[in-house]
Amino acid sequence: MVDIVKVALSGDEERRKEFKSRLPELDFIFEGEGTPPYEIADDCHVFIDLNLDDNLQRLPYYLKQDAVLIACSVKKSLRQLLDSYVGPVEAKVLGLNALPTFLSRPVWEVAIVENESVELWEGIAQKWGLDIELVADRVGMVTPRVILPIINEAFVMWQEGTAEPTDIDVAMKLGTNYPKGPVSWANEIGLRNVVDVLDALDKDLGGNRFRPCRLLKEKALAEK
Repeated sequence: MVDIVKVALSGDEERRKEFKSRLPELDFIFEGEGTPPYEIADDCHVFIDLNLDDNLQRLPYYLKQDAVLIACSVKKSLRQLLDSYVGPVEAKVLGLNALPTFLSRPVWEVAIVENESVELWEGIAQKWGLDIELVADRVGMVTPRVILPIINEAFVMWQEGTAEPTDIDVAMKLGTNYPKGPVSWANEIGLRNVVDVLDALDKDLGGNRFRPCRLLKEKALAEK
């Protein structure tokens, strides 16, 4: 098991807050929205970037380090992230579903690109007291592939005038026992994140099943 004592945490404030609520006793040698400064790189054991699939310009910095990189790999798979980089890879790369609200769930979805990384992820999870579920390294991972098309269909119903957002949310919570209604859940995830992942799934899989509807895209563009 590699050393995981010195940890750097990157990501927007909302995701960092959610991450830290699950691991309140974990200390960080860096915490912020951008790339950690180079002066800490040699001392860092684990880099966590909760927004890396939105900020590919950070990738070369991480991959040059002899450390573990835990990266959000929902909008792009780990393989896609690595294939976008030209050069030697020093880091051991692990994937995580770090979309807003998903880090609050009792089990974290994780991914790997190399089989030997299973023990690494399991060791980190044991050290940090986490329950993890290893899923295939694919765009959207698993839960977002299930939830986001449902959100899209809710917006289709809203767009067509079939039902109002509040009614849709109540119907889904009462009828399917969902923890959140799809419209309110979409707002918590972030409409731009929802559209980005659906677009990535549509590009990856085709068939129009994941193509975001007009209203959802309009609302995402208007999102602050």
